[in-house]
Order: sequence, then C-alpha cells, then structure tokens
Amino acid sequence: MRRVTDSIVPVGLVLAAIAVSGTAFAQERTRPRVLVVNVPDVNHPTSGPAGVVAIREFAAVDNYDVDECTDYGRFTDQYLAPYDAMVWTMAAPLTWTETSRAAFETFVKSGKGWVGLHVAALTGISKTPWTWFEDYVGGLVFTGHPARQTATVRLDPGALNHSILRGVDPVFRVWDEWYSWNKSPRSRQGLTVLATLDESTYNVGKLAMGDHPIAWISEQPGRMMVAGFGHDPSVYRDPNVRRLLRNAIVWAMTRR
Repeated sequence: MRRVTDSIVPVGLVLAAIAVSGTAFAQERTRPRVLVVNVPDVNHPTSGPAGVVAIREFAAVDNYDVDECTDYGRFTDQYLAPYDAMVWTMAAPLTWTETSRAAFETFVKSGKGWVGLHVAALTGISKTPWTWFEDYVGGLVFTGHPARQTATVRLDPGALNHSILRGVDPVFRVWDEWYSWNKSPRSRQGLTVLATLDESTYNVGKLAMGDHPIAWISEQPGRMMVAGFGHDPSVYRDPNVRRLLRNAIVWAMTRR
C-alpha cells in the first residue's frame, strides 16, 4: 500500500482516546475501524472507488482499519457496531429501507462519527423522504448543479482554527461538480460552515446561492461533516481536499 505524505499533526494520542465499550472488546481491538460506503452508481463509476483508495492511504498512515460496504441495505445495529466512524464516498439518501435507515440513525445517535461526500447531500428530493436525515444534515433541498468545472473554495474565516482545516490552504481551486441547495446551512443552530464556494469564479448560473457553503460540520449527536466534493475522481488527488478529508475522518472517529 502506498504511503502518502500529506502534512498533518500526528494523531496517535487522539486516536488512543477513542472510547471502546466493554473490557474484553477493548482488549481484542486495538485500532479504530472506519466503514467506507461506496454503492456502485452508473453516474459515478470511478469517483466512489477513488475515494476508497484515498481513505485506505490515509488509514495506512493514521493507523486505523478500513472496511468497504457496497450495499447499505446490509445495515443493522449489529453490522455497524464495530465501527467508530463511517464515510460515504458514494451513497445517496434516496432508496434506503426502514431497517437501514434505523441502523444508521442508531449509529449516529450513539455518538459515532459520519462524513458524507457529494451525493450524500442529495437532500429533499427523495420520493420517500428521510426526514430525520434531512434535518440532521441541515434541512436543505438540493436544487441542481452546472457542468463540471473549476471553482475557487474559500475556508470560512470563523473556522480557520478547526482541526479539520489544519494544513488546508485558505483559498484553493478544484475541478468538480458543484451542488447548490435552496438555502445556506449557516443559520441552522449547531452547524458550523468550514468552506464556501466563490460563485464569481465559476458558471453557477441560475443556481447561485450567494452564501454557498460546500463543507460544514456538527457535533450533535455525533461528529459529522458534509462536503460537496466527490463527483470527479481527480478531486481525491487534490492536496487540499485530501488534507481536509483526512483530518475530517480522524476528527469524526474521535468521540466528544
């Protein structure tokens, strides 16, 4: 497995603080475990797998284990119990069963972490609405996206000291498919915006939001981050996206 050289503060002491239930279980398992959900999708055939590859590279450096799931229909409380955090590289909240929804909700409500990328933010458009999830990620409705293009991402001045942004350039440009929503999550109590899109730097057209967050977090009930990156596989080679995602996974798996 190739090791990466992304700049990051060592996380050994942070990961050591992760809570593990049960003495016998703690003795058996010495490393955190992250579940990466990558559901095959005809519109995103290579981006989800590219995200899995990147996360395995991060894990090799940051000392945690990674399992991949390609079917969220397998989710039960028992199936998710071993994991400290979950990352959706390709999983939209559209066609989940009641069982899989309930298992994910239990996972989050127990205080475990979640990072949702790209299609995780296809909120408000399902024919079978998942009200709890849509409220959890900010109460937004997805309104569309223009063609893939390069846009400027700006870190939010109020979040520059957050550990997720450590080593990330304050301003950087990335090629991807950029989502818009019906409103900004900034006003939602408990959510913190990490980064926004500069709409003057790409052809946003009628999908302009003005204040256009592209990554935001919450710590209630567990730590979560939503980020719009992830349609184009090249985004997982961008050094700033890699640092942000790598930091976010470590942050998410560390219980408050």
